[in-house]
Amino acid sequence: MSQNQIIPKTVVLDKLMKTKLSERLVNNINNKILKAPKQEGQGFSIRYEDGLTQENYMSVVNQLRAAGYNVQIFYANGKVAELYVY
Repeated sequence: MSQNQIIPKTVVLDKLMKTKLSERLVNNINNKILKAPKQEGQGFSIRYEDGLTQENYMSVVNQLRAAGYNVQIFYANGKVAELYVY
């Protein structure tokens, strides 16, 4: 692709969805998944403190949805602030 062309949205989204997740983030998500049934079917949140970033949130959403979870994305100041998983 030449420097004078705009990068297609599909290329950007594909790259975002394939971002490698840190071991810390995956462990935090799996721990929350295991604890969720004990909370009477309540969902759980994934935030910056868990390892969520602007660079990896699409990959997290994609993997959670592929695993059968529903995911809501919450924004603050134009950036992803939290994912709610149920």
